[in-house]
Amino acid sequence: MAELSIWKIEEMNRLRRDMGRMFERVWDDFCMTPALPPAGGIDSIEILDREESLLLRARIPDIDPANLTVRVSEDRLTIRCASRTERRRGNDTVRKTEARYDAFVRRLRLPSRIVPEEASASYNEGVLEIVLPKRKTDPAREIEIRIA
Repeated sequence: MAELSIWKIEEMNRLRRDMGRMFERVWDDFCMTPALPPAGGIDSIEILDREESLLLRARIPDIDPANLTVRVSEDRLTIRCASRTERRRGNDTVRKTEARYDAFVRRLRLPSRIVPEEASASYNEGVLEIVLPKRKTDPAREIEIRIA
């Protein structure tokens, strides 16, 4: 049932983006300036627990990866994005500039301890992928205790 909820959220976000693009094109055709489109964010996050590492995939469409910041500790991950969008329109006599600042933060508690120094991240076609190597745990030791 959880899969159905995730699917609905993803589909609604996709529909929202598509409608925003459609209205933007219509406004452009009539040479009018609409309100700036709604702010973006993370569409979905999945964490795959592998034997040696955690693999996190976050779908974050329509952003410049230079605006992303990823911070990690042994048991927490923070994804932060801050960007400025500017739109300029006009001709030789009339000019109009609109600016919007978008920001979001997503903090996650990780399901196992990791080695932060060995973590790596990449962003490609709207998907942020983070590899988090798991911390090795010492096997349980057993010792005999002398009875006095």
